Amino acid sequence: MKRAILGAYLCTLMIAGGYAQSVQGSDWLFNMSGSIFIPSLGVTLPVSVSGQPVSITQSGNSFDDGFNDFQAPLNIPPLPTITLDGGFFTIGGNQGIKINKFEAGPIAITVGSVPAELYGVTLNLAGLIAGVNSGVTDSFGSRIYSINGIPSTNPWSNNPDTSWGYVENIRANLGFGWQNLGPGQLTFDSWELSRPVPEPASMVALGAGLAGLLGLRRRRR
Repeated sequence: MKRAILGAYLCTLMIAGGYAQSVQGSDWLFNMSGSIFIPSLGVTLPVSVSGQPVSITQSGNSFDDGFNDFQAPLNIPPLPTITLDGGFFTIGGNQGIKINKFEAGPIAITVGSVPAELYGVTLNLAGLIAGVNSGVTDSFGSRIYSINGIPSTNPWSNNPDTSWGYVENIRANLGFGWQNLGPGQLTFDSWELSRPVPEPASMVALGAGLAGLLGLRRRRR
């Protein structure tokens, strides 16, 4: 009986260790392309982000499909920087992440020269873990260095396993007073989070050792 309990405990540790991964760090870069659609105006505005620095603060790695593992501040124009809550998820049988936030508003923005207010803003980004360096770890586990975003559906939907944004109501001053324009939809054509891939400490030590040996051989000559 004791052996069975011990075996089950060790299996649990092995499974948990397999999912122990880290997104902690201030060296992330965020890229995205997409568009905002305002149905009442029939207007589609392009949106893009290139090489935006992102600092992710991690508190856990539970893989319990909850938004309680880390926080990531993102600035997706024309929105101001919003700190999203993130977690590790299994998406379509693959390891991934989701980050989500709801802001009741109003959020004041300016599009061109037009002042506007956004109410009921939801952002949901889902992505698959595309790169893990198991040779570099911190207190949360192996270092993740690449996350590939899952684009929005076509037609647009709020499928939780994809990336999308939604605004319940847009108010804008178009020059003749404030008007309610109704909802808006943010479509993600693509997005990614990436950061440098550091060499494991063992490889650094090996490189330093080889360099030392080469230096010693040269001095002997």
